[in-house]
Amino acid sequence: MDHGGYSFCVKRTCPETNTIYYSCKKFREGCKARLIVRGGAVVAEKSVHNCKDEPKPEVVDVRKEMRVELQRSSITKMSTPPAVLWQEVYDDLTLRYGGEGIALKIIPAKPAVSIIKHTRKDCSGGDVFEAILTQAVRCVSDMDARAFLQFSVVHPTAAGTGMQRLIGLTHPDLARMLRYPKITLFIDGTFAVVPKPFSQCLIVMAFEPSVDLYVPVCYVLVQVKSQETYWRVLNELVILSNRQLEPENVTCDFEPALVNAVLEQFPTANLVGCLFHWKQALRRKMLELRLPEDQIKDALSPGRLDTLTVIPEDQIAEKGVRYVRSIVDETGSKTKWNTFWKYFLKTWTQRFDVTTWNVHEMYPSLLTFIEGTKQEAARYLQRIDDIKKGLQTAPQHAPPVVPGIPAGYADFKYDSTVFRR
Repeated sequence: MDHGGYSFCVKRTCPETNTIYYSCKKFREGCKARLIVRGGAVVAEKSVHNCKDEPKPEVVDVRKEMRVELQRSSITKMSTPPAVLWQEVYDDLTLRYGGEGIALKIIPAKPAVSIIKHTRKDCSGGDVFEAILTQAVRCVSDMDARAFLQFSVVHPTAAGTGMQRLIGLTHPDLARMLRYPKITLFIDGTFAVVPKPFSQCLIVMAFEPSVDLYVPVCYVLVQVKSQETYWRVLNELVILSNRQLEPENVTCDFEPALVNAVLEQFPTANLVGCLFHWKQALRRKMLELRLPEDQIKDALSPGRLDTLTVIPEDQIAEKGVRYVRSIVDETGSKTKWNTFWKYFLKTWTQRFDVTTWNVHEMYPSLLTFIEGTKQEAARYLQRIDDIKKGLQTAPQHAPPVVPGIPAGYADFKYDSTVFRR
């Protein structure tokens, strides 16, 4: 209630007498002024105001300008989340027009987000794949007009009943590494950071020998995990390299579809399964068989199962497996270990070519997502440049795991007529 140029708030009411008791709204600051209202009329004023009536702030209406800025920024910053974009515009207007004694009349966050979304939808027809073709998204940056979006390809499914899309992202300066002679490629997939409608992001890494650094040279979003899809991904990488991509070694997961695609595209390359993925697959099987945790840890420690990756192929099934079983603790779990070794021989010597994991005698060797990959590529390029200038040192790689043939393997004796299966 306002009275006499001051504002009052209700303290209590008395329905029996139709009386309302008011206090100055600044009573917490010590003002003791009160009003007594009965039947809608002021019947008494108690005490005198000892508060100062603060001047009302000047109100500046910036809604029109804010709308224009939101619409403009929603296009030029296509990959920025709407809520973040609203905050940026609000902060900019506050810096320009705000100040002591000034209040801004703005567009609240919720309707502002709707404005941003509708503007982007109008510009792209509601199609996110049209949106990524805009200059703000497809180019490296505002200052670099070169393409970061290297390919966006649609192809029919194997059954011919639908369509699939591949999106390839890389910085042009990193893509040049695909032209290196005798390059070693590392291909791995991730599922945690994949935007819809994709199911997997393939990360293709290569080694930059000049700075001793492993670099992600390309990110490829795929919708289906199939041999045909992987073949098309590799084919796009070949085209991206101006048909100069001829890797000497390719390291990847033990996924039959990916392995077969690599063998088709690069028949002369040495295909090497990743030791980490190999041990990971073995560990999953051990857990499935409910082997004791301490025995699993012992079997996967250096010098145990990984011995099978470095001995001659023709010794794996007989001497190799027997040797590993002689040094691995199988106490109380013989039956389960027998089942595991049957699985091992069937899967890793019959289903998969032994050469994919045995290296004996081989020379060692969407919009927000796009923005994230741009930043990642920029960081790697800056790191490479800093290392060359001596401003940084090459980071240490993860402790290398180099399986070797144990000293006792050569002298290991076994009865070839007896084999625990």
